[in-house]
Amino acid sequence: MARTAVPHAAIPLVALLAAAAAACGTQPDARPPAADTAAVAPPPPPSPAVISIQHERDFELTGDSTSESVRVIGTGNSYDSLDVRLEIRARDGTVLYVDRWSSALYFVYEPRSQFSDAEVLRRVRAHLQRLVHDSSYFDPRAGGQRRPIFQIDRDQVAYSVAERDWRDAHEVADTTELQPDAHSEIHARNASAERVAGLVSELNAMPVFTYFAGGEAHNTIAWSPSERRFFTIRACC
Repeated sequence: MARTAVPHAAIPLVALLAAAAAACGTQPDARPPAADTAAVAPPPPPSPAVISIQHERDFELTGDSTSESVRVIGTGNSYDSLDVRLEIRARDGTVLYVDRWSSALYFVYEPRSQFSDAEVLRRVRAHLQRLVHDSSYFDPRAGGQRRPIFQIDRDQVAYSVAERDWRDAHEVADTTELQPDAHSEIHARNASAERVAGLVSELNAMPVFTYFAGGEAHNTIAWSPSERRFFTIRACC
């Protein structure tokens, strides 16, 4: 019996591909391409909100009939730990006086843990606002004002004189915060009694500025026209 030839077209395509692969000694790779598994870094957390409180008020403090600017700046991430900066500037922008403290000092004698955040906010804002209130300022030359009930502390003036002399000797600006070890050297200095007496007389006739920096820090300062500096004339609890 004669054999019937099978036409090439009848051979399945799959069989042809398998035969070709076998001839090359390889098998077709039916796996899908590998996915990109590189780790994606999560976005950085948002920065905490920065609190900024500013108050500014003009007072005539140097006796030259030109007002100086008293500026209060409180910055930080929490109302109970703000960095508070008090500065007095002349009209030309020159910084004449600087003091700094933390708003945490406002809660030294108050139960911070018992206050809500809203109450902390209210108290700190009130303290900072009070720094530029009318009650912070007294000018003995202006009529109709009642003089604050205190006397200039001669010992405090003597310390201020010693501090100024120490700063001059070490070339440390009045507006630069002192390191803790500087205070012992300042205490060891003896201010001239004659110089202190002259300053007390001069400062007694000058406008005064009083501010509360928390805890027991009630400071009163006055400008000396002769030495062109502010001196602390009272620091009291």
